[in-house]
Order: sequence, then C-alpha cells, then structure tokens
Amino acid sequence: MYTVLLVDDEPEPLLELESAANGEGRRVLKATTLQDALAIVDRENLDLVVTDLVLDTCRLDNRGGFAVMRSVLDKDPGVPVILISSYLTPDETHAAIDKGAFDVIDKSSSTSNPYELLRLKIRQALKLRQFQRVA
Repeated sequence: MYTVLLVDDEPEPLLELESAANGEGRRVLKATTLQDALAIVDRENLDLVVTDLVLDTCRLDNRGGFAVMRSVLDKDPGVPVILISSYLTPDETHAAIDKGAFDVIDKSSSTSNPYELLRLKIRQALKLRQFQRVA
C-alpha cells in the first residue's frame, strides 16, 4: 500500500489531483493548508507527495510548496515530490529540480491536460518508490 499526500488550497484542483492519484493500492491523504501538510508529513510515512507551489491564493508570493518539499525530503530523501502550479518561473523550475523535486508540472504551459501528465508522473514515481523499497 502506497501513501500519497496531495496538497492544494483550492477545492477544484485538489479534486483533480485526487482523481489523478487514486488507484489500487494507494491511500490518498489531502491537505488544504501548509500547516496541515506539514503535520501529515510529520506523522505519516509517505511514498509520494504532489503539492501545488502556491498554497495561499491571496498571496502569490507564498511558495508553500517548497516548504512542503523541504519537510518531506528532510524526513525521507527517497520520497518523490511533484510540484504543480500555474505560477512557475523558469528559475523556480530549475530550483525545484536542484533541490530534489522528482518532477515539476507547469499547468499553464502544458499542451495537453496537465492532470493526464500527472497520472503518468505518479505511476513513474511510485514505480521508483517500489524499487527503493526492494533495495
């Protein structure tokens, strides 16, 4: 059983994330605030995290997804973290990968449905996690 954490402060995108993440053998946890996400990271053994970059829609400068990623990777560097956002700059994309993100999905520049791409990335990340468990 894989435990997947989804983080987004907006209800509709969180439902889309949940749809993309649901699957056999997956336990899906959701958080709508940075504080809730960090609490889940502290108490759960996670296999994958998908987080929106901007977690406070009233403040576009709040890049809470980076804080979630740091917390996850500090606890277990092997957990794949996927950042997803419509507000990514090229520098943030490079910084996320440099800091250990498994992948970054820019919803605004994707030519296809970003949630279809996310489904693929989730399968890839969980396959990687499966290999880590065996090793």
